[in-house]
Amino acid sequence: MTELNSPEIPGKPSIDLEALHAEALQEQSEADKYAALPKKITGLEIPAPRTENGEVIEAGGALIVLQVNAQDRREDLAPGEEFGQLKAEAADAVKEQAKAMMEQVLNSITEAERGTVDVMVFASDGSLATPTGATSQHRRAYETAEKVLEGIEAAGINSSDIINNLGGDGGPLPVESLKDLRVLEGVGVAEADKTEQETRDAQYVAYLSDKYGKTTDTGQGTPFWEYFERDEPEDKLKREELGAEGPHEIAERVRSTMATIARVASGYMQDKPDRRLVVWVDSHYDTISPYTKEHVVGLGGYSDRFLGVSKGAGLVMELPAKEFKKSADSAAAGDDIPPLVARTVIGEKSYDFTLAPGKQKTDELPSH
Repeated sequence: MTELNSPEIPGKPSIDLEALHAEALQEQSEADKYAALPKKITGLEIPAPRTENGEVIEAGGALIVLQVNAQDRREDLAPGEEFGQLKAEAADAVKEQAKAMMEQVLNSITEAERGTVDVMVFASDGSLATPTGATSQHRRAYETAEKVLEGIEAAGINSSDIINNLGGDGGPLPVESLKDLRVLEGVGVAEADKTEQETRDAQYVAYLSDKYGKTTDTGQGTPFWEYFERDEPEDKLKREELGAEGPHEIAERVRSTMATIARVASGYMQDKPDRRLVVWVDSHYDTISPYTKEHVVGLGGYSDRFLGVSKGAGLVMELPAKEFKKSADSAAAGDDIPPLVARTVIGEKSYDFTLAPGKQKTDELPSH
């Protein structure tokens, strides 16, 4: 193989042209990935069926929906309305959206098979807090998931096939690690009662506010949130000094959570390989956007680029039966468990990505 290194010149370091070329190709690849993305994800798009008969979910397979919470009220509150409460029309819309998707799933299979569809629903249990100090006890993602469950039931899914009904109160399963912004967890907490990290988080929010302008309760009016997402080098240094969570850490947190949920789904389907599963997960823009950029699309150095996600929109990820079968076969043989590879659609492009990494046979599932 021809060496691409430049001739050595006394006193000058050699230039590794091959490394520079590889770096340029990587940058171009990341730019191409970003160019294929829409500016905003505006709905929930089911990947095209793999089966010839058009089944949305094949027997033994699953869909995992990752959705942004419905729109909540922040201003112009009418009598009886509360700050952070879901707008009635937005709540109705996500209910109808869930109903329509489940009807699409059911209508794609024979009537005799419609009792083979199981559902489980998870949600962030975080309540609303803003950098201005405004708080609400309303849990927007959890309340969105409650409307999703209503829509699923309205579509005709048997109550006994909704796994949430098999224990507890039948509501969405709350997941702390799906919360949106940990940097705001100390908002509304008395100074004397804040943890050390909550105090540091408040210092970082104040730093961004002083530098870029205070945002409003609706998140509009200043570039505060834009620069939180961009995580510019100087801001990142300050954030890391204070130990505050940034967009990359949020993406990692959601990646780990979704991997755990996918492994739960895998275990369920290994026990019930003749059924179909829909897992519905409600979270927030601030978690779903960085997760999508870094771990679904794989933007790498382009992870600071903006990707909007409308309220009630998100990703629909398909896990075919073969993915669960590979895990089952490996477990039965005592081998390492392979990754779970899912497929989703964003804009006009389909993405195959690792939803859950492989596990060595001695590994334990992460806890949340």
